[in-house]
Amino acid sequence: MRIRTPLAALAVASVAVSAFGAPQNAQASTARPSVDEMPLTSVDEKGIDEPGARESSNTTSSVQNRSTRNLPGIFMAQSMGLGANSGGTSQPKEKPGLGGSKSDSTTPSQKPTPAQKSQPSQKPAPSQEPSPTQAPETSAPAINGSAKDKTEDGVNIASISKVVKVPAGNPSVVGVSYTGHAKVTFEVRTKTGGSWGAWKEIDQENTGEGRPGTEPYVVAGASNIQMRVLGDTAASDAKLVLVDPKKTSGDAAAVAGNSPVPATAGEATAGTNSNVTCDNNGCEGVENATNVAFAASNVSVGKVDKPPIASRKDWGANESLRKGSPDYAPKVKAAVVHHTAGSNNYSAGDVPGIIRGIYTFHTKGRGWADVGYNVLVDKYGRMWQGRAGDINRPVVGAHAQGFNSGTFGISVMGDYDKQAPSAEALNAVEHAIAWKLNGVDANGRANVNGRSIRAISAHRDVGDTDCPGDAFYARMGEIRDAVSKLQKGQKVEAPQKNEPQEENLTPIQKAYKGNETALGQPRGNEHKWGDGYVQNYDRGFITWTQQTGAVILRDGMAHAWWRNRDDIGLPTQNEKPLQHGSYQSFQRGAVHWSPNNGAHATWGVIWKYWKDKGFERGHMGFPTSDVTKSDGQLEQRFEGARVQHTDGFGTVEYAPGPAVRGGANDQNPQPEPERSEEPQQDNKPDEKAEEKSKDKAEDKPKDKPKEKPKKKSTDDIRREMIKEARKGLGTPYVWGGNTPNGWDCSGYTRYVYNKIGIKIPRHSSAQMRAGRIVSEKEAKPGDIIWAPGHVGIVSDKKGKMLDAGSRRTNTSERSYDWMKRRGAKFVRYLDD
Repeated sequence: MRIRTPLAALAVASVAVSAFGAPQNAQASTARPSVDEMPLTSVDEKGIDEPGARESSNTTSSVQNRSTRNLPGIFMAQSMGLGANSGGTSQPKEKPGLGGSKSDSTTPSQKPTPAQKSQPSQKPAPSQEPSPTQAPETSAPAINGSAKDKTEDGVNIASISKVVKVPAGNPSVVGVSYTGHAKVTFEVRTKTGGSWGAWKEIDQENTGEGRPGTEPYVVAGASNIQMRVLGDTAASDAKLVLVDPKKTSGDAAAVAGNSPVPATAGEATAGTNSNVTCDNNGCEGVENATNVAFAASNVSVGKVDKPPIASRKDWGANESLRKGSPDYAPKVKAAVVHHTAGSNNYSAGDVPGIIRGIYTFHTKGRGWADVGYNVLVDKYGRMWQGRAGDINRPVVGAHAQGFNSGTFGISVMGDYDKQAPSAEALNAVEHAIAWKLNGVDANGRANVNGRSIRAISAHRDVGDTDCPGDAFYARMGEIRDAVSKLQKGQKVEAPQKNEPQEENLTPIQKAYKGNETALGQPRGNEHKWGDGYVQNYDRGFITWTQQTGAVILRDGMAHAWWRNRDDIGLPTQNEKPLQHGSYQSFQRGAVHWSPNNGAHATWGVIWKYWKDKGFERGHMGFPTSDVTKSDGQLEQRFEGARVQHTDGFGTVEYAPGPAVRGGANDQNPQPEPERSEEPQQDNKPDEKAEEKSKDKAEDKPKDKPKEKPKKKSTDDIRREMIKEARKGLGTPYVWGGNTPNGWDCSGYTRYVYNKIGIKIPRHSSAQMRAGRIVSEKEAKPGDIIWAPGHVGIVSDKKGKMLDAGSRRTNTSERSYDWMKRRGAKFVRYLDD
């Protein structure tokens, strides 16, 4: 996680790594996870063209203000101006959105959800946002290294990976390692059910061991991941690390043999002897052991029995991966509470594999001596030993830089920013801390490495990080109270079940209630899409906009929407029945389903044409295909017709049959094809009038042959192009769009060129390569201006271009100076 350690940065790394020593108790059947590494130092061409690759995230707006976030610890203390308070707590710098001191606050920042977004505009005021792509007026540091593109709100994408496939049969773990110091932000997104989730920041987690890098991010239920680096330059020697922990036959047995901590009242005990045998390499069996060895070292406030904790052997640790022997502190003075990052959508049987993945990422991906946490807790309330060593003693972990020695690091598996851990997990955390803080007052303070901290602290209390998440952090007071009661032998109420209150549910979550069986389990999180939000499920989607509220997409409707989502937009109502099928309306079209044909989307001019013919009730019947697009032509087949629309020629209906392609004959010709225009009145003159007109025509001298129209000059064509381009000003920016309903940068340029009869490729890089490069001095109105990841049309106004920039600027006319600073090229298709 992003750890900034004032003063403590002056201390040496608290975990010593000695000579390699392999333990003797590793099982022969221990799983051997696979580790794949790939460079993350440049912009992958296919990766940047993936839908949503430039999508803004919650972190992009503040990314350029993190000048000290990842400084080496020795410099951070000086830059922050922090010193030890006399008897008080040295306060880390506040993070935006978290009021007051993190050490004392138990109120999380309130992050908006769709349920809370009642205002028409869901974005901050323009004055609060950075310019989407335009460079600031004042001089800025030069962008170097591998910075080649920007997010929609103007943050540099220093590097982005290709789309990476992740294991399908079990969860995996991803993260990043690098060298040196990186003033960047790392982000990851996951793809589930064919849909990309939102970009999420992965905190940097530098504990003094191994190589710098990020925390491990757990991926469950996804098919692909993609990572990107935001900042002026890519991190040096950055590598994307993917760990496949594999499944083993022993995973289920390990879970079955590890009981969740029972939610019973605490009782003060004198402690009992343990049957556990431990050496420097670890412990064999840990059931019902108590902390006896070092009980006398702490002030007595009552001893608590050790809860059940599964051993490293149980979760299948490959002991050959770790280095050296465990280190021990004189005593445990405090506990530090963490969460891991990534998916909460894991099963009980996945847990041993996830821990193997975290362990492998820490040791192989980051070069640490061992896994960082002393104990890990799953959402079912089971606990698992992390760092090797005698768990009954104060093993020095690697979980909070500068605070590792003398603290007990416990981490709950999952991401708890928006939702607190389960009652079972909280109960386990309370019992483990009560046992480990043997004699230490849960509501007191402790001096750790010269700093006064709370005896039970959250990770964010001792470092600059979001850990353990806002919702988890809000429960810290309850945890301290529960531990204190356990230490005193008082009855402890079971932690409150983590059922979200009705008023805290988003509209999508409310719509899901009652539809769990039909939709299956959620996959990923709610993510922004167009002017609304989308949540993926095993068998469908739920969408939400302010205009429509929550709408459910299921089965065939869900598949048809996904195939045509860029053309038809979000649904505006739930599925409605028809006499012989069903339909669902969308922002720019509709999907119709029938038993014989399945579900197909109709949109644009073909939808209007079909509407004029009475939809499925007319002679055309239900659609039998989606709309296909090719070279300016749209086509769709119906039960009783085949409809084509060609730009400049209108809409034509044929008898049902296969599409007509170049060089093929229409096997179902119709002498008078029916067009989409309004029926014309019969203006045929009668025979007598025709004869009179013929007689008069014979008496008149013949007209002189008409002169052929003059060929348009290139200047005329350029003026026509600029006129056509200006017609599109104000058109919404839609990723992947290429029509006046919405387009992206290359979709806009291609549309304008096609309107004047010039065919150019679809994508920006191809548009640059297909034309002729000219100098800026030679550039004329109508030429294309290109920079990595973006294109526009040179305006007839000096120094300006017409382009579809982002969802905030839409299609506009603006300066292209910022393009020049990114190595712009001027491209010509129209020669004089």
